[in-house]
Amino acid sequence: MTNQDGRPDALLATQVDELRHRLRNHLQNMISLISMQIRRARNEETIAALEDLRARFASITSIYIDLDDSSDHPVALEKFVPDLVRRIGDLYDPGGVHGATFRITPLTLAGQRAALLGQIVVELTMNVYRHAFAGRTGGRIEVELSVADASTSPLRSSAGTSRSGRTGGATPPETKATSSTAPPPSR
Repeated sequence: MTNQDGRPDALLATQVDELRHRLRNHLQNMISLISMQIRRARNEETIAALEDLRARFASITSIYIDLDDSSDHPVALEKFVPDLVRRIGDLYDPGGVHGATFRITPLTLAGQRAALLGQIVVELTMNVYRHAFAGRTGGRIEVELSVADASTSPLRSSAGTSRSGRTGGATPPETKATSSTAPPPSR
């Protein structure tokens, strides 16, 4: 942070740090308030909706905290993406019944672009837990992230579930979501 003369502005930097600290506290407070409502709720549909809201809020908070200090600095996707998937797993599968495997090419994205990718990963992972793992006692999330073509460098990602772990009945087809719309990676 600099002032009009181009010199560091200590007061402005302190105010921005305080704002970030307060935002983190407010996000954590919202998660706590939602948790309190879950404990009070009696209707199963209400509980499920509140748990989903809490998971979404926790995911957004997690992304914000991870990327808050990085701003537009490079974010290593081979660390960032597995951490997000594991955090979502902790929310939806605290017993660790389902696992995750990762094949991620070492890539970096600027903080804002990593945040966008993080939101896609969070949505895909939450959908796997809410829909593909419904009624399953086991199974794995498989996450792959790679560069499709080094000359054009679009980012290609896919997330899917393995076929194992279905409780009774026929094995469903593999669930897979692919996205190649992410911004080009930094090298």
